[in-house]
Amino acid sequence: MLSPIAKAALAAGAVIALTAFQKANASGTLNFYPDSLRNIELDGITPVATFGLVIQNPSSQRFVVKSLAGNLTANGFRIGNVSSFTPIVINANSQVVYLLTVRLSLIGVVQDIINAFNGNGVQQTVRFNAWINVDNYSVPVDMSFKIP
Repeated sequence: MLSPIAKAALAAGAVIALTAFQKANASGTLNFYPDSLRNIELDGITPVATFGLVIQNPSSQRFVVKSLAGNLTANGFRIGNVSSFTPIVINANSQVVYLLTVRLSLIGVVQDIINAFNGNGVQQTVRFNAWINVDNYSVPVDMSFKIP
């Protein structure tokens, strides 16, 4: 037979596990889409852009986004690194704009332009692939866009 303290500890552990499961499950319901370009500047010879990523939270959970890191590719060529390490709170049933920094890779951009001129056309398929840390859960972000 369990003591009252052991029963209380067991019940508390079950509540913590259920809460963690609900939070992890709810983090998979987040929606992502691009917002506007905010700024472009040079860091030495490297172009650096800042743009917004809208994060929608349709769940009843409150989240803290801690970081995001990933890559930007165009027609299979890596053209930049995307990151943000600024925490932001997303309340339940709301949305926020999370500012991201894109450091463009000049070699990747030049290779993509050369590829376009070598007969593959000027149409660009841009892919944003990253991982976002939401309350210590890694959530994938994967978006593709065609630019005529």
